[in-house]
Amino acid sequence: MRKVGRNNFADGKTAIWDEVYRRSQRVLWLNPESRNRWNTGDSIMSEYAPYCSRVEHCSSLRDLTRILGSLLKYA
Repeated sequence: MRKVGRNNFADGKTAIWDEVYRRSQRVLWLNPESRNRWNTGDSIMSEYAPYCSRVEHCSSLRDLTRILGSLLKYA
């Protein structure tokens, strides 16, 4: 199952994400949907984003290369 920030109109369980975020050094959320689809329908990316160090659109190898390159630049 891919978690892309959609919750089928159920509770987003952000308390769980809050705990993951507090216990982790970094949370990187790679979302295959384009940003213009975030927060539409049952997408609640705006609720999940505060519990992430970084949220990125990533639907191709090119996207992944760009993201990893920017992460390594600041490592």
